[in-house]
Amino acid sequence: MIPPPPPPPPAPAPPVQAQTTATVDISGRDSHLAALRDEGRELYLQRRYQESVVRYTAAVRGRTRNFTVVPAPGQNDEMLALLLGNRAAALIMVGAFEAAAADCQKALEQVPDENFTNPSQNVVAAVWDLKAESGPALRSKLLCRMGRALLKAGKVDAAEEAFDATIRTAEEALNKYGRTNLDAKAINVLDQSMADATLNKTDVKRYRNETAEILKFCAGLPPNVAAKRNGAQVLLHINNALTLTPGEVELHT
Repeated sequence: MIPPPPPPPPAPAPPVQAQTTATVDISGRDSHLAALRDEGRELYLQRRYQESVVRYTAAVRGRTRNFTVVPAPGQNDEMLALLLGNRAAALIMVGAFEAAAADCQKALEQVPDENFTNPSQNVVAAVWDLKAESGPALRSKLLCRMGRALLKAGKVDAAEEAFDATIRTAEEALNKYGRTNLDAKAINVLDQSMADATLNKTDVKRYRNETAEILKFCAGLPPNVAAKRNGAQVLLHINNALTLTPGEVELHT
């Protein structure tokens, strides 16, 4: 009697485990970035600014896969924008003004410039665009922070442009969306950004007044003669200007 043939081997199981592992890895990475961001914020509140910069840098490194995968402008990576914006705030506090401005510029590339709906069409903007950490609220906050960094770096004209853009962005959002369609926190951010930008514009004016006084005392005189005749007055105005623009190289020379 011929024995029956052995049964066929079972079909291989689908690669469910590999997909599950990938999902877990992504979730774990996002959780790690959120934890680094929270640590950076807490250190900033404790005035441990250098450590805050380190935490935010680690988060940016994780978001960009060790700085090798950077989203192109317009890809709207809001998490990266938030991380860069927060690091910029800490960089300002340690005196790295130009680096802070650069971080704000990179962050702005990930936040759309024109995201307003047409009121005549009665179309409500996407929900993400009406929150405090996205859309025009985030953009106005980043613009104002960039303006402050530029002002402290001594780039006064560029700073004023950033402050004007802050006010324009916030006003357009409030006018086109309407306060009833905006999240309460988003309204607070927009209002605060406008108030901060307006206040900083007065600092721009003060700086220009101080430098005008310096030039008036030194007009037509060699530096050594100007120093002898008007040294005290000139130093007073230089000191006043440097309180507004501590990174202004010419004032230090």
